[in-house]
Amino acid sequence: MDLAHLVKNNIYAYGIRGEGRSATRRAMALMAEKRFDATKIHTHTFPLLDLPTALRYARERVEDAIKVVVTNRKADAITRTAAE
Repeated sequence: MDLAHLVKNNIYAYGIRGEGRSATRRAMALMAEKRFDATKIHTHTFPLLDLPTALRYARERVEDAIKVVVTNRKADAITRTAAE
């Protein structure tokens, strides 16, 4: 993707799986009420440096991946899976 082209032409890019503010608030409320257990769908977390691996896990459902999260926190501060 040519980011310079996007910037020069004032083009916005949106992900297809992003959660909006209202959806996030609703999910948080359901979790607070113990009506939704996010650990059942959040299966893997990867540091940004492992983005290619994270994308492979999501695309190929490696280790039964459901929700794969990529974070910009330091790699030593995160765990690979929500279950660990």
